[in-house]
Amino acid sequence: LISGLAKITNLEVTGNATFKGNIVVEGHFVTAGKSPQTEVLAANTSANRPQITISGNDTAGSITITTTEQVQPGDLVKITFVNPFDKNPKVIFNASNPEAVPIQIFREVHTDYFIIKLLSPLAANTVYEFDYFVIE
Repeated sequence: LISGLAKITNLEVTGNATFKGNIVVEGHFVTAGKSPQTEVLAANTSANRPQITISGNDTAGSITITTTEQVQPGDLVKITFVNPFDKNPKVIFNASNPEAVPIQIFREVHTDYFIIKLLSPLAANTVYEFDYFVIE
């Protein structure tokens, strides 16, 4: 048991860490890790499926959807986490370019993946950008 103030220049924890009090961060919250995998689903059944890329990791990043033709409502993409969560995480989305603002999307969340679903179609020849944050 250590009590009082401990000043550590660098700390690397290779296992789990449990904090029973508040965590105060005076710097940036930085996430790291490999990018999740993407699988385009049946929202567009033609040969010209949208291109979907992720810049980020299991915790946070950006999703870019580039269309060449209109994409119909339905399941759009399955995002598979590199490391599954113990229980279904919260997945928060935010439009990050003007084209993405009017798009009606929602997500279906599981411990090892989530699916982005469209309620409205995507226009042809358009780039849609979304930011995401995932926390259990």
